[in-house]
Amino acid sequence: MDGPADSTLPDDVVLTVEEVAAFLKLDVQTVRALARTGELPAVKLGKQWRFRRDRLLAALEPATAVSSVSANQDRDGPISHAEAAQLLGVTVRTVARMISDGRLETVASPTGIRRLSRASVLAYGGASAAANGGTGGKWSTTQ
Repeated sequence: MDGPADSTLPDDVVLTVEEVAAFLKLDVQTVRALARTGELPAVKLGKQWRFRRDRLLAALEPATAVSSVSANQDRDGPISHAEAAQLLGVTVRTVARMISDGRLETVASPTGIRRLSRASVLAYGGASAAANGGTGGKWSTTQ
């Protein structure tokens, strides 16, 4: 077997979208979407996505008691663009614009990809609710 899952390959091998799609048994568009939202650790070089095999394998590992310190820290840790979009009730593209505008703060995650600071997302959501009079919407405290 000479593919991305081959255990004889060094860990620092760089994979293409097509190789990751074959390895994960996903469509190439799905792999691109997961990379774009930060759910798969990737780097975009020009118009091409590249994945480091070691980081990809680490991202696929289930969380264990040893690797996750506590449930509270997981709740306070960095989140993906998709998670932020869900919390704020907006699209992933809107989240990207909010990052570009400086409205949301990013941090480096343990896998080396940029994630969003959960605190900045929650603070922005709380500020938005206050600006709207605190009524209605996902951030309402009266629901």
